[in-house]
Amino acid sequence: MASIREVFESVIRCLNERRWEDLPKYVQSSFTVNGGEHTPDSYVAELKTSGDTEIALEIVTVDERSRRLGATILVKWKPCQPVMGLEPTGKTIQFMDQLLVWFADDDAMISHIVTLSDRESIHHQLSEPDAATTTATITTSHALDDSIKKQGGGSGVGTSGSTEPNGRDLEKTYRDYLDCINKRTMQTDLPKFCHPRVFHNGQELSLDKYRHLMQDAIEAIPDINFGLHTLITDKDAQRVAVRLEFTGTPVKAIQDVEPNGRPVHFTEHVTYQFRDGKIDRVWSIVDWVSYRQQLLHRYVDDQTSL
Repeated sequence: MASIREVFESVIRCLNERRWEDLPKYVQSSFTVNGGEHTPDSYVAELKTSGDTEIALEIVTVDERSRRLGATILVKWKPCQPVMGLEPTGKTIQFMDQLLVWFADDDAMISHIVTLSDRESIHHQLSEPDAATTTATITTSHALDDSIKKQGGGSGVGTSGSTEPNGRDLEKTYRDYLDCINKRTMQTDLPKFCHPRVFHNGQELSLDKYRHLMQDAIEAIPDINFGLHTLITDKDAQRVAVRLEFTGTPVKAIQDVEPNGRPVHFTEHVTYQFRDGKIDRVWSIVDWVSYRQQLLHRYVDDQTSL
């Protein structure tokens, strides 16, 4: 039986090469995408009507034991239908997407996909046709894996000679990291989980600046809870992929949106690269579009997906 990574890579090739007839080899006869039921035929029909798409698979987090993987992809898309209330411009746009994928135990076929696209980037590129395409700097998983091996991490030993965490240790470390955010102890505890400098969506940040990414949200939404919806660990690659669900009531402006007393619920997909047992790189998509929708009712509530 093929590995779940091989199955997923085969799906990407099918989509890029327009080999629609081969899709039923890799997805179940009934599967879900962001909660919506699909058959291979209905999924293909949706893809065909959405526009031309080219997908580059960049970072993969695989847990064969739980039959799940996380994937970060770069999508080039030329939409031919309105998106978030905006008419297509004929321009090809580029954005990051993060997917969480579940596979059936018996046949390794895809059963569920949950995806989050960088809808802010999509909206920006479609609303401002002359805007330059910008995407986070992403190091491919192959390059990351090679880098880890050169550092000694591929054999289970990090740069400092310490043993790298196994899957359970990675999960516990991440849960403890999230706990320190929810308990508001980042000032003292974050150094336990992160290196002094962290790469976040391609930008190298001091740990203090990285902390402020979370602290800014906490100041705007004091009761915000960082809820862990899905967690996938890859002990070989030393990566963790998660879906976080945020709940709370804003009291200060954030993302240029003033609070109005309404509670909000929005999500984030994040992939973390660990080195020597601590977070080294982070790739994140926060669904700020959904956040704004709930306070402003501004955008059409659709979700671009693979």
